[in-house]
Amino acid sequence: MTLAMDLRTGACLACIVATAFGCKGKEESKPPSSPSPVAAGSAAAPSEPAAPSATAPAAPAAPPARIATGEPAFGCFAWSPSLRAAACVTGTIDRSDGPPKLAVTFVGATSAPATLNETVDDAAAKPIDAALAKDGYAALPPGQKVEAGKPFDLGRGASVTVTEKETDAGGDNVAPTTKITATLTCGGKQISLYDHEDEGIGLAVHVHAVGSHVILGLASGQHREGESIDAFEAVVLDPSSCELVR
Repeated sequence: MTLAMDLRTGACLACIVATAFGCKGKEESKPPSSPSPVAAGSAAAPSEPAAPSATAPAAPAAPPARIATGEPAFGCFAWSPSLRAAACVTGTIDRSDGPPKLAVTFVGATSAPATLNETVDDAAAKPIDAALAKDGYAALPPGQKVEAGKPFDLGRGASVTVTEKETDAGGDNVAPTTKITATLTCGGKQISLYDHEDEGIGLAVHVHAVGSHVILGLASGQHREGESIDAFEAVVLDPSSCELVR
């Protein structure tokens, strides 16, 4: 009985000493955990603000977006989670009819468009950058292009489909005639975003998924003898309510 007590006492003393000096017993090894999968393109996209947490510190705010200087490029480049609005370079370039008609449009917000010249210099960029910073716009990663003939899933049962059908092959100095459509399906309804048939036309639709919303950018053009036109517009969609803002 005394020997057993001494052995137990010694074991306990050994545990106390080991604990005091930070020693640990041998633990069963565990395989490293795999990182959780992240949807392609979603990691870099600014998301809508999450509810504050009492246990976790708030994530650092994303740096404000800035408009690129130089020749303006069509497309959406920033998103404001608080306004649920997109900043996009929109307008028309008609190479046979004077200078481009371009602007930074805040799709989904009440801010007035900011007119752009053929070149954006530092002086022109300054007020636009200030407006972007004021409303918390964050830079957008490149969007995903919608492939013609295949419905593109926008989430919550919504999708967008682009169709192209050549109706005339054209000929010498005559571009083919094509009928092109872009149709949004949401809530069991179909909404036409683009429906045109003409000579030398084209359409590219790009999708940006941002939190609970989706930005759709539509770049269209017509290029035939004596005519070269490009245009860009954008819409913001809430797939859960099918609310569409142009």
